[in-house]
Amino acid sequence: MKRALLFAILLGCSAGAAAQAGVQASWNSLQADSWSELLQERYGTDPLPATGWHLGADYWFRLKNRRLEFTPEIGFTRLHFQTGEETFTTQALGLQLHTNLYFLDFEGDCTCPTFSKQGNFLQKGLFLQLSPGWMRWQLEAPTETGETTETRSAFILGVGLGLDVGISDLLTLTPFLRWNYVPPLRW
Repeated sequence: MKRALLFAILLGCSAGAAAQAGVQASWNSLQADSWSELLQERYGTDPLPATGWHLGADYWFRLKNRRLEFTPEIGFTRLHFQTGEETFTTQALGLQLHTNLYFLDFEGDCTCPTFSKQGNFLQKGLFLQLSPGWMRWQLEAPTETGETTETRSAFILGVGLGLDVGISDLLTLTPFLRWNYVPPLRW
């Protein structure tokens, strides 16, 4: 009850804010060569890549007079994979600083939103993305003595390509492809 009241108060206080917030949702695929080798050795099968979902919330700001934009994100990822009868789950809570470079329109129209920018569709909306960050991973895995849970932290580096699609002055959808690299985690 206290959380709902706090959320309502914060939401009411933000009604006059001029910032832009966003929600990210994606479907992820995890491929880890060292995990594949270990699973093949231990269980006789390789169930990877693991698949699952990611949800995040972000906040947008930019450089003045340049199309270099930043969206720090806090996100949660949950992935699932199975070897025969054994089920594995990995989840991560993390922070990433998505940095979008609009390379076709770097010195162009910087007023927001994309829907009202001058220029063709690709010129005003296509961007390259660099996303450094940090994640706290948790792995739930079966062992001979039952199920175990282990946690590890790791830096993450993402690179991607996206396209802002302005639906209206208040709504922009941004499909993107991002490849995230996480240094090998030792479990």
